[in-house]
Order: sequence, then C-alpha cells, then structure tokens
Amino acid sequence: MKQNQLESEKEKYIHSDYHEALIFERYACQKKLITALELGDAKQAYDILQTLWADIRTINALYSPERENIRVLHNQLVSMNTFCMMCAIKSDPNPLYLHAISRHYDTMIEKATSKENADLLLKNMLEDYCSFSNHAGREKYSDVVQKAIWHITASPEDKLNLDELAHILGISPAGLSRKFHAETGQTLSQYHIAFRIRMAERYLQEGGYSITQVAHLTGFTDASYFSKVFMKHVGESPSAYVQREH
Repeated sequence: MKQNQLESEKEKYIHSDYHEALIFERYACQKKLITALELGDAKQAYDILQTLWADIRTINALYSPERENIRVLHNQLVSMNTFCMMCAIKSDPNPLYLHAISRHYDTMIEKATSKENADLLLKNMLEDYCSFSNHAGREKYSDVVQKAIWHITASPEDKLNLDELAHILGISPAGLSRKFHAETGQTLSQYHIAFRIRMAERYLQEGGYSITQVAHLTGFTDASYFSKVFMKHVGESPSAYVQREH
C-alpha cells in the first residue's frame, strides 16, 4: 500500500464516525457468534467470525508490520479461546473436559506460525466448543445419560466398568446400556473409545508425546492395538497423522 493511501486509511479509521460504526458492526457480529455457538453450529460460527475478523485484519495490517502479524494472530486466537469457553460454560459442561479443551488450544495457539495454521486451528476450536452446546443434541439426554457422559469424559484413560458406573448412577447395568444407546445412538463402549481417540488426536497435535505415550494417556496399554483403533476411527495411522499435522 502506498504511503499516502496508508495515511488516508489510517485517518478514515481514526475518524470517530467510522470508528463508531465499526464498533457497532463488531458488536452485532459478536452477538450472532454467541447464538451460533449456543446452537452448536460450527459452520455458521466460522462464517460469522470470518466477517468479524476481515475488518480487524485490515486494520491490523495498517498498524502492524508483517513480522508482528503472528503475534497479532496469537492474541486474537487467545481471545477467541476465552470467548468460546465462556459461551460453553452456559451449557454446564464437564469442567474437566472443558479445561482439557481450553488447555489444548492454549498449547496449539503458541505453535501457530501462519495465517493458514491459525485458520485451521480456529475451525477445530469452533467445532470442539460447539460440541458442548445444549442444542447440539444434548437437550435430548436424560440426567442419567448426561451423568454417564460426564464420567466418561472426566477420565478417558480409565477402563470403562459398566457395573461400577451403573452403581454410581443408581441404575441397573442393562438399564443404563439400553438408555444410553437409545439416546446417543452408541453403546457406552463405542462412545468411550471414540472420545479416547478424539483426545489422542489432541495429544498428537500438541506434539511432545510419542505414540506409545499417547496410547497410555488415553487408556490403551498396547500401542499396536491403539494404532489399529486409531486407524479405524481416523482413517490413517497415528504416525501418518503426526506427519500430516506437523
């Protein structure tokens, strides 16, 4: 951008009327974003956020040298992580699981080195936080099934014990199994394994863990079996997944 054009754009931004209109536009977008997150609509949330960030990035480009753009992206992602977490809290999620997701994105944000990395990270972030929404399917869950999900997501590395879980929830094992499958469309075992693989993906994305370590962190004592299950759910081996992510 030529110097005189740059100065002109800065003046336009600084001008009170323009600045005021921009603030109201951002506010309207943020309200729409909250609604999308509460509805569990990750695609709509992403589209709204792109509109919101387009103007922000234009302004950033006026004031931030290229070498500072990554720092600006990191700051925006940190703010978005906090914003999403606050929206998710309204759905009364499992605190341990919510903390795990928030911590995961704190780690991943530090590793973002380009706008492309940040964009992919943002999509994943919105999908994860939208999964907490009461409107993303959880409104149909009974208290018993929701509490079962809480126990599963609190300690994904623990072995699933149907009899013990049913006793904690005050229901028969057969009754819990029937109710869980009827409401979620999955057996307890299927839900548990799928969740463990989802957590494994996060550990592999973060880096710093061997495949054997990730297997143990997610409750698989046998790394070979872990790789087989991971392949079935993700469509590629853990090693191939790591190469693609890094």
